Amino acid sequence: LFLLYSMDHLYDASEPGRLASPGIDIIGMAWPQIVVVSVLGSLCLRTRTFNWVVWFFIIGSILATYLVIIVLDDLFCPDPVEPVVSCGVSITPTITGLRPWLLLFVSVVAALLPEGVWHYFERNYFPSEWMKVQVVEKQKGLEVLRTRFQ
Repeated sequence: LFLLYSMDHLYDASEPGRLASPGIDIIGMAWPQIVVVSVLGSLCLRTRTFNWVVWFFIIGSILATYLVIIVLDDLFCPDPVEPVVSCGVSITPTITGLRPWLLLFVSVVAALLPEGVWHYFERNYFPSEWMKVQVVEKQKGLEVLRTRFQ
């Protein structure tokens, strides 16, 4: 998604053949973020440990990434009139819109979706050891089931 988004930003229109910074910066800053959040989400789905700490980390890391970009943008390109292409880290026009936020969110969801779908079908439709244990425990009685799964 980020590659598709940045195709129209990769080249500077004023100088043919010259790479422009916005597309490169978006890709460079977003891919590590997507990888970290996707791996974390995948591990949480596999170990069934989704809780408020995980969601706080995911949302906090996304916000922290964009705060770092904004700080770098302010440090290296303080002049808002200056062309974006001349600065190495300036993506001010991109930050002001919701497009990068939406793309980051969609990328993370797209990375977690196959894992979540597989986890859902595995839990509901494929018999596994924990399902067999749960069925046996239910047959024995509610007391045993509570003791077993607490």
